[in-house]
Amino acid sequence: MLKLIPRDIINRTARETGVDGKARTYSVLSHLGTMLFAQLAHALSLNDVCDWLRLKARAIAAFGLTPPSRNNLSNSNKVRDAKFAELVFWRTLAHLQHHDRSFGRQRPGGHAGRSLLHRFKVRIHAVDSTVMELVANCINWAKHRRRKAEWVTRAKDNFRYRAVRNLPVNKGGKVVKDQIVQLTGDKFKHRKGWTLRRVEAWVEVDGELRLMVFITNNTAWSAGSVCDLYRARWDIEVFFKQVKQTLKLGDFLGHSANAIRWQVWTALLLYVLLRYAAHLGQWGHSFTRLFAVVRAALWERLALVGLLRSYGTAGGSFTLLGAAHAAWLPGFAPPGASSHGTASA
Repeated sequence: MLKLIPRDIINRTARETGVDGKARTYSVLSHLGTMLFAQLAHALSLNDVCDWLRLKARAIAAFGLTPPSRNNLSNSNKVRDAKFAELVFWRTLAHLQHHDRSFGRQRPGGHAGRSLLHRFKVRIHAVDSTVMELVANCINWAKHRRRKAEWVTRAKDNFRYRAVRNLPVNKGGKVVKDQIVQLTGDKFKHRKGWTLRRVEAWVEVDGELRLMVFITNNTAWSAGSVCDLYRARWDIEVFFKQVKQTLKLGDFLGHSANAIRWQVWTALLLYVLLRYAAHLGQWGHSFTRLFAVVRAALWERLALVGLLRSYGTAGGSFTLLGAAHAAWLPGFAPPGASSHGTASA
């Protein structure tokens, strides 16, 4: 996987961010390789990483890597700017997409085509966020921010409101109501005059029509667009689920903000490298199984792409992201796509 990252990207980024000046006995390449290894091996601690790589010093020397001491690794994560890992991630992703233009430009389920938001006349970025729990008594610099910008979400069953204005809807369509509402209840008394938009629509769930309610602070777009925006977030939620289930983002090798950023960006970099290897190897199973196979073959001298092309004992048809119908809300599938699909492994 290290061979998928051009050395020019590593060297150039190291010079730009100044981390090469802080790399005397422990090279930037060794540092990056160590952090990728910690992700793939699910190493438990700094000692775990260093001891493991020290025992495999001969094997990693073939890639130009040297095993770190505990102090070297801890200090590197603390003082070497994590902007290096961030830039390597974005530049590697751009390089892989340039090398193979079909990589990363497919609909969930493996179907090539335009994105769910292609019909909008302005550029739309579907954005979501996830929370990583940190130990408050030793990572007291991390402050949780509750502010959000443009958003679309599902309304809870106990959502209480008062309709201020009813907006027009097409008769006989999937959208039943499009309203401007105010929240009611004791905890919203201090927010008098604060309005939201409520969209009520029929959607298909498990073969049956079900009335679902969306709320948003966007009042400019159509009700159908609000539903489309919500379903566009689904890919991001699936991505969060994948990385949290497989990569090492539940506990950290360091407590400083810089060390945690190193770990997060190298986790994302490993994710991209694994997905690209799966793309080249035409991997047909789940991402969780992909991670398990590569991790099991960590110290074997095998061609990764060849391994993925030949490995597998289970039959059936699988996709890397899950079932095709999970890419959109039932009843709002894009033209030509079925709202039903085969369950993923």
